[in-house]
Amino acid sequence: MGGSTSVYHKEYMGRGDLVSSNGDGNEGAIAEWSREDTEAEYTGTFLAWGDIDGHSSSGYIGSTNHHKEIATWLQEQNEDAMTESDGAGIVVDSEFIPVFRDTVGSGTHTAENDITAVEAIHLGNNVYIGGGMDHIDLVWDDSADSVYWAFNTDMDAGPTPTQADDHYGVIGYDRDGDGDLWETTDTFNLDKIKILDDSEDYLTQDSDATGDYSFKVTPVTYSGGSWSVEIGNTVTVANTTGYNAYLDLSNFSQFDDINYALIETESALISEVVVSG
Repeated sequence: MGGSTSVYHKEYMGRGDLVSSNGDGNEGAIAEWSREDTEAEYTGTFLAWGDIDGHSSSGYIGSTNHHKEIATWLQEQNEDAMTESDGAGIVVDSEFIPVFRDTVGSGTHTAENDITAVEAIHLGNNVYIGGGMDHIDLVWDDSADSVYWAFNTDMDAGPTPTQADDHYGVIGYDRDGDGDLWETTDTFNLDKIKILDDSEDYLTQDSDATGDYSFKVTPVTYSGGSWSVEIGNTVTVANTTGYNAYLDLSNFSQFDDINYALIETESALISEVVVSG
């Protein structure tokens, strides 16, 4: 198998399985714990590859076909978690928001491209949280047995945001339950956002992060045939570090009857979003 820095022993793996073994089936350099191997509220899959020479080995383990088999298996696990009746109940929606604009002056973006592409997850009751720039980050807290919406990148690349350096969040509501988000009729009141902390314990922070991790939420509305990103109505938290409280927006009328809300932050963990119809 090549030079291995670690070996996984079947007797210590709980419900996990060996992907490769040394021949007797009791230990190996590649092991997996599938979504069926945990009983957590959100199930995931973990695969560990301890063979540092595996990618250059001339044997089967290091072969292109073996890499493809593992990648295919991981993809199937991901799909099953979203589609199987006994899966994690995760529903992902991939769409473009009608308009994006940030508070740092990158301009207004309406074209359907990486900037307006949003990966959104259904929280239940037609409430969605989305990640802009075509991705969303979630982290798992073992101590609380809970998953958090996480941020470690803000919008600071200038007039043309890039996936490598920029990110934002979106909160939306599918009022008619038709599965199509960001519609002119999908309005709601954004009442509260539970901000736990920054994401330093979970994600690598931006190299240009300031250390005072500000958090901004901006309402987006549709009226009279046009969309408006209401930068003048942005609410700002000076620093997310140790925040551990609800950002109560129920007293801000600008977050009533909105179509969606945009989030910009260098670093944050969000545990809850509260909306009303």
